[in-house]
Amino acid sequence: MSKKPDRINQMGRSSFESRCPTCRAAWRETTVCARCGTDLAPLMRLAAKAWRLREQARQALCAGDQASEALAWARAACQLQATPRGLRLLALALIANGAVAEAAAVIEQMPDEE
Repeated sequence: MSKKPDRINQMGRSSFESRCPTCRAAWRETTVCARCGTDLAPLMRLAAKAWRLREQARQALCAGDQASEALAWARAACQLQATPRGLRLLALALIANGAVAEAAAVIEQMPDEE
């Protein structure tokens, strides 16, 4: 299986994984890593903010007449946390704004979901 290039992370986007960024221990839904003591609260706040931005983008798309606002919120969310579902939302917002080629590029660069 060929691995797609990680252009998303090369563009400065990050993804909050369910692992500690310091020691890679599995995240146990606490603000401090049980293994190494790293404070995970800032990452959790970023993930929550990205989620709120994605929700705003979804609502704007559903409204039908706020495509440009939806795109701005979807882009902002992906800058904070590039999740597969967030990238699909970004692609949808791009299509709603007529940027089909850019949407295709986003879709092509999306990581495979496991």
